[in-house]
Amino acid sequence: MGKLEVFNKLLHKKGALLQCIFSTLIFQTLTTIVVFRYIYQNPKSNLNIFHENSIINILIFLFIQFALLYAMIAVDISFAMRFILFIVFSIVQGLLLGAGMVHVNRDVIMSALVSTLAIFVIFLGLGIFIVYLGIDLGWMGVYLLFGLLGLIIVNITNMIIKPGDTTSKYTTVFGMLLFSIFILYDTNNILLKYGESKIFCIRGALDYYLDIINLFTQAIDIN
Repeated sequence: MGKLEVFNKLLHKKGALLQCIFSTLIFQTLTTIVVFRYIYQNPKSNLNIFHENSIINILIFLFIQFALLYAMIAVDISFAMRFILFIVFSIVQGLLLGAGMVHVNRDVIMSALVSTLAIFVIFLGLGIFIVYLGIDLGWMGVYLLFGLLGLIIVNITNMIIKPGDTTSKYTTVFGMLLFSIFILYDTNNILLKYGESKIFCIRGALDYYLDIINLFTQAIDIN
């Protein structure tokens, strides 16, 4: 059996899952964009997230996000409940992005949005091609995790100690490369390892959603 025939059978088998993943992803991304746009256009409505007690507020929002992520992935709940939690997560993400970018120029935001979309499409296509070749990227998981932890540590350090322009630029470039590779890895997982249940629909959509959001924030920084 040729690679093309095997690949076509795989896409047919995963068709319903992919449709569910991308419809969920589009809905949740649009939810975040709507909330972000409202907060960005109405800066007085951002509840002073980054003004009074900013560290405490950020930690609270981060705790809420991690709690929602855990519930969507690890807790045994229905698809409908996972979808609702995803909506809440998308709203919280929109609030954080909107409040954090109130003073960012609109042109910078649009440039970052276009860059994010272009990178996602390119690496999604590359990820699908890698699956077509029959390559399993499962081995990359541990390295991506260490890369993510390293990026988090560096970003926390940068919040405490103001980094130089060169250090900040390299950190941002590394972040964009990391999350671009995550798209390859997530696509590989979805097509080769995820089952057809709706639980994997939420997980797949969440994987791509986080890739897009993180790419967008890195694109903002590099601009």
